[in-house]
Amino acid sequence: MVTIAVYGSASNDAHSDDDCAAASLSVSGSVDNDDACLSTAGSMPPLKRIFDCEKLVRGVNAKGLYWECKQCNNIYAGINAMKALCHVLKIKGTQNVAACKEEIPLMYLHRYEDMYSWHLRGKEAKAKEIVARSNKNAAEQDKIVASSKPMRKNSLIPTHPPIF
Repeated sequence: MVTIAVYGSASNDAHSDDDCAAASLSVSGSVDNDDACLSTAGSMPPLKRIFDCEKLVRGVNAKGLYWECKQCNNIYAGINAMKALCHVLKIKGTQNVAACKEEIPLMYLHRYEDMYSWHLRGKEAKAKEIVARSNKNAAEQDKIVASSKPMRKNSLIPTHPPIF
């Protein structure tokens, strides 16, 4: 299992997002905002692409392509999904992008964490596949070499004298 270090994650008492507030009101007798957010996060579909989330928007302006974090309202040049993901997860020291300065509601944070761990699992699986393919190719080559006829001791000398 992959552990993700998330800096500045949402705390139990700070949820300013309207969705979390509405969720806490819809849960009868519940005062815990985290449980309310987690119950609504279950109803949100998992992200296939980071820009499927309504809190991260990409677009085009006079300077070219950009993406915007609706949490902190910062705009970044270019479109880079991994930078956007590291931004909202507040993973420092990666992708040369600033961490989001706002608190990310748990319902979104869990979706981002799931996407990041899915991405890491994909990289590990690809690496294992490449090693397995390399090992298979090496085994096939060894088999071909072993099954081929051994070369004659002096294979560069013609077996028959030339005919004049």
